[in-house]
Amino acid sequence: MKLKTWVWKIVLAGGSVLIVGYFFLPNANSQNVVYGFVGMASVGAILLGVHLNAPKNRVAWYCVVMAGVLFTLGDDVYSVYGRNLHLNVRFPSSADALYLAAYPFLFYGVLSLTRSVNDVSQREDTADAAIIALGGLSLSWQFLINNYFNGPTVSMFGSLVNSVYPVMDIALIFILFRALFFVKSSSPCQRLVAMAVSVMFVADFIYDLLVLHGSYATGNAVDGLFLLEYVLIAAAALHPSMSAPLYKIPRTNPVGQSGRFGSRIRAPFVIVAGFVAPSILVISSSLHESVNVVALGIICIIVFAIIFLRLSWLIQRIVAQSFQLSDNLRDLELLQLQREKLESNLSYQALHDPLTGLANRTLFEDRLEHAQERAIRAGEMGAVLLLDLDDFKGVNDAFGHLVGDQLLVSIASRLEGVTRSSDMICRPGGDEFLYLAEGIADVGEAEAVAKRLLNQFIEPFVINSVRFDQHVSIGITVFDADLTKDRNFVQEADVALYQAKSWRRGNHVVFSPTMQESAVNRFTLVQELRDALRVGDVSMHYQPIVEIGTSEIVGFEALMRWQHPQRGMVPPDVFIPLAEQSDLIIALGEFALREALTAAKSWPPSGRHARLPYVAVNFSAQQFHQPDVVGTIEDALRLVGIVPNRLVIEITESVALLDVSETVKVLGDLARLGIGIALDDFGTGYSSLSYLVMLHPQIIKIDRSFVSPSRESTTNDVLLEEIIKLGQRLGITLLAEGIETEGQLARLRELGCELGQGFLFSPAVPADHVTNLLVESRERSDKSSPKTEYL
Repeated sequence: MKLKTWVWKIVLAGGSVLIVGYFFLPNANSQNVVYGFVGMASVGAILLGVHLNAPKNRVAWYCVVMAGVLFTLGDDVYSVYGRNLHLNVRFPSSADALYLAAYPFLFYGVLSLTRSVNDVSQREDTADAAIIALGGLSLSWQFLINNYFNGPTVSMFGSLVNSVYPVMDIALIFILFRALFFVKSSSPCQRLVAMAVSVMFVADFIYDLLVLHGSYATGNAVDGLFLLEYVLIAAAALHPSMSAPLYKIPRTNPVGQSGRFGSRIRAPFVIVAGFVAPSILVISSSLHESVNVVALGIICIIVFAIIFLRLSWLIQRIVAQSFQLSDNLRDLELLQLQREKLESNLSYQALHDPLTGLANRTLFEDRLEHAQERAIRAGEMGAVLLLDLDDFKGVNDAFGHLVGDQLLVSIASRLEGVTRSSDMICRPGGDEFLYLAEGIADVGEAEAVAKRLLNQFIEPFVINSVRFDQHVSIGITVFDADLTKDRNFVQEADVALYQAKSWRRGNHVVFSPTMQESAVNRFTLVQELRDALRVGDVSMHYQPIVEIGTSEIVGFEALMRWQHPQRGMVPPDVFIPLAEQSDLIIALGEFALREALTAAKSWPPSGRHARLPYVAVNFSAQQFHQPDVVGTIEDALRLVGIVPNRLVIEITESVALLDVSETVKVLGDLARLGIGIALDDFGTGYSSLSYLVMLHPQIIKIDRSFVSPSRESTTNDVLLEEIIKLGQRLGITLLAEGIETEGQLARLRELGCELGQGFLFSPAVPADHVTNLLVESRERSDKSSPKTEYL
């Protein structure tokens, strides 16, 4: 690999040394020997290069080799016969035959070596190369060819032979300019070939002039040019770039100039060559020198004809460029239109909801900012209304998100239909909508807008033949010229929306600063509850559940308590609803289950029958409807090591009816494990006897509103009696909550209610007080009462 890289440089350097040494040789014979050696060495170097580099176009190189052999043999004939043997070699001789026979091989070789892989017609290149060649022909005609035909010592045939040499050289120059000199070739091999042929042309021209005037002798400086030609062609053959399949000469299209010598570099060559023939005519005439006017005139005519064609082609190319530029301009205009359309689409997508086509939050906030500025300048009022669909999640759960999306589109269409031109309706995401009302007179007008929006939900929506009675709650905040920079109107509307949903869904509420304080308090309380659970400020208390007939404790309901270090005891009806609105309720539920089971395991038997009391744990909707709630309960029982029949799960009617089919499945799995089920707050909701039969709980807890009403009522007493009779007929244990007086206890005992709990027996107590309650219960139990099982 190193030899292939450096051998051409060695040949170039060694050849240069031989050329210099040639002129220091003592006589013509020794110079002839060196001259012949360099010629044959060049042939050998070409063959070596073909062997080392293995080019694809070997035939071209073999043609160059053949031309080199013929040139060298011609030189040898002159040397041997003319100088060594001192014989008079007649002209033309066999040496001339060898020289002339070499040119066809040289033409083919040079043409093959200089053609490009995308050899397309380039008429401008051809015309320019022809002009340069005609300029060279003019010089050769004036100084060589014309003298050959007018000289007295050479026959007509000899003159023709002499004329062939410069013509062949001119043809080689045309090939080089056409293929290489007008193109930026990246191949060193091609550049060396071009240099070799150029040196050959110069050497032949000088040699012919010297011979014509009888001034040539061996050792002349022109011999150095011939030797340099041999060295250059040898170096080209040995260069690694000669192994390329074809030399890629980049061509240009009619419009560009990429990859070529531009007209600024080419023009001087073409202009000078074009003026050679006319210049010779003018100068010769002014100096009264003989000149072949006909021949040079024909050359001038041909040059001018080519220049005319060249100009016409240039005009055609300019016209083509103008048409191409026009087409490009149209394409650019089309691209600009497409770009503007794309930008418009992207801008629309960036500022609008993809589902409903309404404005999104980004556009709404921008519009809101401008509305605030107008309110300040004009002294007007405005309002932000936040709409949230009630129970929209049930639609997605029951019918899928595709139907839910169609419902959102229908709702958006209705809302957009009643949006004033001065206002804006927006969908920031999910099942929420934002409405911006501008130019209102007072709060009452903002509420009128809310009522108009609420009226759009009176008529049901029909999606795929399914009727949807969808409702919405709205939070309103109003702003005027007296704005404060710290106000967040969307957040204020969200606070008012929370208040609307907590009061009664399907209505609207206007924001007030006290609501913001409540929202902050709620948020703070949730964060403090999260910390309290972590540090142990949350604990479980236990309220006894007694057998009404004997007053014997049969179980305890686990109730959560939170002792706040600053606020004191926080009521469960304050922090439990807040926890249910966040994911914290799951952590609280797991804590309650774990603590209750651990406490129940330590409880001693109670009553004369030494029964182990059960523990009842309340489950929230989120906790009960977790995907693996049964597995979670099983793991807790296994971890604590307590039997399943000592656990009762309490759920409310609303939790049970949230997903009836799933609830029935979970209750069935719990019943098979032996875990009890209690239905809490029975009678306060929209109870359905069919659901009661489907759920079939072991215990129904009668709400305190029936047991200890705020005022005595015959109707209330009748309802209490009927609830107890219903449970007895269905075989369900009845547990009365909120027993506070002996009279209430006597009435329940009279009606046959089995279980009860309330302050009459005991409030909820800490875990370490449960044992004392069990001991007291055993002491006052009715020894004559029969044993009854409730689970």
